[in-house]
Amino acid sequence: MAYPRSQNGTSPDSKHVDAKSTSIIIRPYRPEDSHDIQRLFLEGLQQGAGSLHATVNARYSLYFRRTYFGFATGIAGLSIAIIEASRNAISTIGVNPRWLLWGSSVLSLGSLLATGVLAYSWRKLFLLVAERTQEIVEKDLADIVSIYKLREVEGGEGYEPTGPCGFWVALDGDQVIGEIGLKSPCKGDETVGEVCRLNVDPRYRQRGVGKILMETVIAHARTSGLKALWLSTSEFHTAAVRMYQKSGWKLELTKNVWFVGIPSKVVNFRMELE
Repeated sequence: MAYPRSQNGTSPDSKHVDAKSTSIIIRPYRPEDSHDIQRLFLEGLQQGAGSLHATVNARYSLYFRRTYFGFATGIAGLSIAIIEASRNAISTIGVNPRWLLWGSSVLSLGSLLATGVLAYSWRKLFLLVAERTQEIVEKDLADIVSIYKLREVEGGEGYEPTGPCGFWVALDGDQVIGEIGLKSPCKGDETVGEVCRLNVDPRYRQRGVGKILMETVIAHARTSGLKALWLSTSEFHTAAVRMYQKSGWKLELTKNVWFVGIPSKVVNFRMELE
């Protein structure tokens, strides 16, 4: 199915939504979108309220601050207790002060070591997020045509979905402000599609862009004969999880995972299309 451009530069098959007085256009991927899609993906993870970076930082900075405070309080309390005990022990039963000094040193070094491990875990968490982000950019978004099984339209003005697979962008004028992809089969099931790469420019969030992108994919999936859709995210993406719950997605699985000793959850959703 071709997507010829109209006189105003849009496609007759594009979808429009008035997102707070802004006309948003949804259309299939075109080659000129590639750079903006990668940029937007990175910005979406790192910037704005509800971004992965902001959520992780807000959640685990508090986690580590509480932990550091606990260690500091514990060290102070142990030091006071050891000082008082040493005074009493030396004066009453003649305990060797060297043993008390060794005990105090071991406790202090243990606390410092534990604090160092936590600091390492904090840094490692962000490195893992950065590595995963770069992997997605290089192996997925760098080759959208092949990964999402697109084909060039007549005239060479862009690409269109083939079967259930596809990739769409949201535009405000000529600016890419959102994106979403659909893959199939999902987990070996040709009747199920996987929704992925849903992302909206931080400046356009809470304006209906993500919703209309999702509606575009759902409509295409139904037209293509898919029976269900599936997606996976993490609890870090709090805004996305709320949107899925409000849009009719059913929670399929919540799995506890650990990132370098830090607890988190993977959240899977499913939507039946029949």
